Amino acid sequence: MKDSNDNVMFSYLYRDAGNYRNYGEIIFSNNQNLQIDFIDSKIKEKLIDGECFVHLDFGVPNLFFEDCLTEDDHDWHTYKSVSFTDKPSNNERDIADFIAKMKKPIFSI
Repeated sequence: MKDSNDNVMFSYLYRDAGNYRNYGEIIFSNNQNLQIDFIDSKIKEKLIDGECFVHLDFGVPNLFFEDCLTEDDHDWHTYKSVSFTDKPSNNERDIADFIAKMKKPIFSI
């Protein structure tokens, strides 16, 4: 059971063409007391192949290795998880606002 004061930690990573990884997390407030299963399912609805997203479509900072991007690198980041945390929010958005503004890229062939 969650405490109504818990924030939500969104964890993700970037894996470059050489399989080097850079991890990140964003902590959102949870003023509407959304449950983790609900948050997780809404995020997964917007993922590419069930695990990836473009950082601009989610409005999160990129985790690129800026000093060594190559033509083989890509824009996709990998969603890891969401969890409740007692850590303070490090983002001005609430998790409900984050979910509402996520976009899934539209691909055309």
